[in-house]
Amino acid sequence: FSGLTANGTTGAAQIFATRVVSSNNGTTGVQANGNLSSIRINGCTIYNNGTGLQVSGGGQIISSVNNSIRGNGVDGGVTGTEVLQ
Repeated sequence: FSGLTANGTTGAAQIFATRVVSSNNGTTGVQANGNLSSIRINGCTIYNNGTGLQVSGGGQIISSVNNSIRGNGVDGGVTGTEVLQ
């Protein structure tokens, strides 16, 4: 199973996650699939997943740079960052 997943292949899919823990998922902690998907993470912990962050097909995971992404099989990375206001 995956934690947070946005599937935006045929329509827009957006997730705004604040202070969310995504851990112990057999596959992926946070996953953005398709060019119409975006996930913004703020103050989140992504830990002990097969893959921490995963994007495919042009998806986006945008971080406010205050997340803890550690201890996954593969941590993965964000596609962009933004400053909190």
